[in-house]
Parts: sequence; C-alpha cells; structure tokens
Amino acid sequence: MSLRFEVSAALRRRRGTPTLLDEWPTVSIIVPAFNRAGDIEDCVRSIQLTSYDRYEVVLVDDGSADTTAELMLAMAAADLRIKVVRQARAGKAAALNLGFQHATGEVLMLVDADGILARHTVKRMLQGFGDRRTGAVCGDRRPAKLNRLRARMPALNIRAFRRSVLEDVGPFREDPAGVDAELTRRVRRAGYRVLSAPATGN
Repeated sequence: MSLRFEVSAALRRRRGTPTLLDEWPTVSIIVPAFNRAGDIEDCVRSIQLTSYDRYEVVLVDDGSADTTAELMLAMAAADLRIKVVRQARAGKAAALNLGFQHATGEVLMLVDADGILARHTVKRMLQGFGDRRTGAVCGDRRPAKLNRLRARMPALNIRAFRRSVLEDVGPFREDPAGVDAELTRRVRRAGYRVLSAPATGN
C-alpha cells in the first residue's frame, strides 16, 4: 500500500489537488507508555523536532512501576504543548482511550513510546489524507537515519485518524486482541479508506 500512497501523492501534486496538510489541522500525538523510562524521552524529543508546528502531545502513563511518569511530568513542565494523564495499569487500549478523551486535535496520531519520529513524519502522514473518504493513514515500519538522536530507530507503529472518524466508529476495544489493527479494520468496515504512508524521512 506504500506504492499506492506514492502514486496517489504524485498524481495529487501533478493536479495541484490539496491534501489535509494544506488545511493545517491541529494534531494530537498520543503516546501510551508502560515502564518505558528508557525510551520515552527520546520519543518525545523526536516529536519536538517535527517540522509541523500545530501539534500537542498527550502522554499516557499506564500505571508504570519505573520512572516513566516522573519523566513525563518533567517534560510537560518544560513544554506547554505536552500534557500528561495517568491511570492504574489497564493496558494499551484503555490508555489510548484515555488519551483520546484528553486530546483536542482534529487529527489523532498514535505513537508507541519506543518509536522515534523523523522530522517530516507528521507532514507525510497528513499528506496521506487526500479526501474525506480516507479515514486513517498508517506509517510504515522502515528504520530512518537520524542525526541528533539514535543512529537508527526501532520499528515504527504510527497510525493517524481523523477525529471525526474515531467518533464515528467508537473507541478502542479494551481487550487483548490487536489494538491498533482492530480499530483499523473497523475504520475500513465503516466505509473509509486506510492508506499506508512511507512516514520516514529527514
């Protein structure tokens, strides 16, 4: 589906067709974390380096037993775009639902706490929304070279949804079955397109 994304993007550029990026929507980047003290700072710093400036970060601590929550609170104290919410251990789906409740963006981007965004990831994801029929865009899993953080990054697991689509299909189901994939299937069943975007880059 990444090839389909590239072909569609090329056609839109040739025709001058706008994408959601042209609307400059507000983006809420939701990061659920459980015992990710070794990863959460790098993840957030990579988000702060994004070339897209209309964003907020919602960090959700899922009852961590290490210093994850303390690190989150320290980063939020230094950056007004970051908010922290906490819950007793309830799992990733519950953490994402809590993050959704506290998010204000028109687009919700879900990022794992061990993921690192490249500088143009957010823009690339927004470019995937070519029309209202596209309900979600999934980032690919290719590693990216980064200059200021790690030499290479772990596999990306990024999904972006229109807020209106999530309000339509309902919240994450809080059971063990594939959280992100399950919601993506529901988006498709509701009649929306789901595209895969090569979300990496400098």
